[in-house]
Amino acid sequence: MFSLAGTIDHFVPRLPPALVGAASLAAVRGVARRLPAAITHWIDIECRLATDRPQVDLIVRVDPRGREILAAQPWPRLTAFARTWADSASPVHRAVSATRLEFDIDRVGVPGDAPASIRPRIFLDLARDAYAAPSATCRLQAIAGALVPFVGEPTPGWLRRGLERCLHHLPPQAYLLYVGLPAQDRIRQVRLCILGLGEPRLAAYLRGVGWPGDIDDLRQHLGRLAGAAGGDGMSVATLHLDLDDHDCVKPALGLEYALARRPQVRGAIRETAFLERLVACGVCDAGKRDALLQWPGCARETLPHALWPSIVMRRLSHVKIVYDPPRAGEAKAYLCGSHERRPALQRRSGDPPLVDRADPAA
Repeated sequence: MFSLAGTIDHFVPRLPPALVGAASLAAVRGVARRLPAAITHWIDIECRLATDRPQVDLIVRVDPRGREILAAQPWPRLTAFARTWADSASPVHRAVSATRLEFDIDRVGVPGDAPASIRPRIFLDLARDAYAAPSATCRLQAIAGALVPFVGEPTPGWLRRGLERCLHHLPPQAYLLYVGLPAQDRIRQVRLCILGLGEPRLAAYLRGVGWPGDIDDLRQHLGRLAGAAGGDGMSVATLHLDLDDHDCVKPALGLEYALARRPQVRGAIRETAFLERLVACGVCDAGKRDALLQWPGCARETLPHALWPSIVMRRLSHVKIVYDPPRAGEAKAYLCGSHERRPALQRRSGDPPLVDRADPAA
């Protein structure tokens, strides 16, 4: 079996050591070598941007092509979920477009951990049938159905009430797009990732859902970051907020700033003023800022587990700011590496279809 570590190794020459040091890379490989390469076409490496914060996390996106492989992994909850997801008659099948496995490398620790002890956090990417259903009631029903393999049925009261409150206050053109679940079997907290709020509507939404933080302080914080835009249109793309089993919205927030994709195909990041501002605000090391600029690019390459070339894309997906007073804010960057095969990349029109190699002898 070709492992995901081979895919990681393919990207290593482009991974700046300032962002992913040797020890962190070894830990990432220790997790990745236990996963088949064919489980995913998309990984993210989450890097802390502050000075002296070397920890990284690995995020593996699994779309329907990887469902059978996911079902064979040593995590009972995910096995049950993957089997339900594959059933076309299941509400999960209609409500979920992909799932992301997030491995907290600094918690996993040593590469020698047993596979069953490496337990990822889970993020469900909701399908349009769920996040854009015609009413808040329909959206609630679809999202609750997607969570059944993890939280059981009926949906716990605290979770249903929290989802209902958060969906009720969503303005038009804003969507609950992802739901995050902890690695533990007992679910006592979930993360909701909401797309399309934008800073003008953010304060009203947070008030509506009962966020206990200081709105004015948040505005000032975001104002300092928004000043980085210099007219290039940076704004919060996705809000992360956590609900717990005490019916509370937690004070800490995650605020994602998405970066333009098209310039990165040519190896350029357009939002350099934003990165400069992060440095000026003290949440990003200048050396790491420079390292981020080295990552993007696009090429026609052959992955270790594949017979034929793919379009391999490297991009800085987004920067997330963690707002959690009175602690200092933290910035994280997400280095995305994706690969997709295209029939046009075959050597001749008569060549066999593009297939993954099942093992090294294939």
